[in-house]
Amino acid sequence: MPTKKPRINLSVSQDLYDVIRRFAQATNTPITTVVMDVVEAAKPVFEVNAELAETASKMKPAEKLQIAKVMDALEYKYADRQLSTEQVLQAMLTVAQGTVDVDQLDIEDYLKINAEELPA
Repeated sequence: MPTKKPRINLSVSQDLYDVIRRFAQATNTPITTVVMDVVEAAKPVFEVNAELAETASKMKPAEKLQIAKVMDALEYKYADRQLSTEQVLQAMLTVAQGTVDVDQLDIEDYLKINAEELPA
């Protein structure tokens, strides 16, 4: 019986397909399941990206410059730390929503990633 779930057609490079196929064969898992597991694991990052994109689409050009400033501030202030993509996006979203001014940005105070601690 066909599924009623939405479908996504996906074209990938041969290299990517080969890696996914090798993993699927080695774990005796259908390729579709392997791809779904990877996409499902990335869902939190997609959610933050979607929220950031939605917020950015409503912003004025000057406010978008604030986002660029946030990225620069994060890169400068935390170059010696490894921040996850989700942490960086959350910090950008926090500033974009006006919760904090970029000049006052202190990532330890404003990141709200399930009380996740930053690397020392």
